[in-house]
Amino acid sequence: MKEKDHRNYLAKVVDTNKDGKPVVQLFTLKLEGSSFDYEECDIERMDWDVAKKIYSVIGFIK
Repeated sequence: MKEKDHRNYLAKVVDTNKDGKPVVQLFTLKLEGSSFDYEECDIERMDWDVAKKIYSVIGFIK
């Protein structure tokens, strides 16, 4: 398994897998002054169970 990535990410549930569990797309969070924005990462969509073990997900977006 890949080593844990300690950068902060946001996750968006985009689908469910064959077991009915969430599949997520990760986004990077950008803070500028008192506002923030997020941008889709070049990371493939993955099961939430895998994403939370490898990446530091600090929140979800709709």
